[in-house]
Amino acid sequence: MNPLTLWCRRGWHRPALLLALVSLSACQTAPAPVEPPPPPEPPPRDWVGEIRAEAAKVDQGGGAYPLADADVLWFRKRALTLVEQRKFDEAETVLREALSLRQDDPALWQQRAEIALAKRNFTDAEAHAKTAEGLGIDFGELCVRIRLTQAAAREESADPAGANSLRTKAKDCFPPIQQRF
Repeated sequence: MNPLTLWCRRGWHRPALLLALVSLSACQTAPAPVEPPPPPEPPPRDWVGEIRAEAAKVDQGGGAYPLADADVLWFRKRALTLVEQRKFDEAETVLREALSLRQDDPALWQQRAEIALAKRNFTDAEAHAKTAEGLGIDFGELCVRIRLTQAAAREESADPAGANSLRTKAKDCFPPIQQRF
């Protein structure tokens, strides 16, 4: 009889196979090191919140807001609600409709500039803020918001000198109070 057949019939092959399997399983290579995930990007800066907070801090010695009719006020409030819900495109559409009624309203242009900031469209934000500024608002809280919006757009466009200049101009939105005798 063949020695291999004799070896298999006696069942000696089972422990040998088991020993071979255990030996081979110990020969596994270590798993490749897992690269750590990249750090998460910082959240975008809330320019609109910062601008409104800064404008609210300014001494309210006076200010200018254009008179608005009821329709324009409704559009402005509707746009604010949509912005709070982060529906920026819808809010922009509402403001475009309001501007079709009253194109000379700097508050509407500023609101549109702030929506552009929230959408991180800095070119449009600066353009809308310049339009608002060109309509004659040169003092008060709205003036501060307009200039800080321009400064934010400049800062995001890597123009820190222009941003600082506009921040200085924002401080000039409230001239010193004159003492009257």
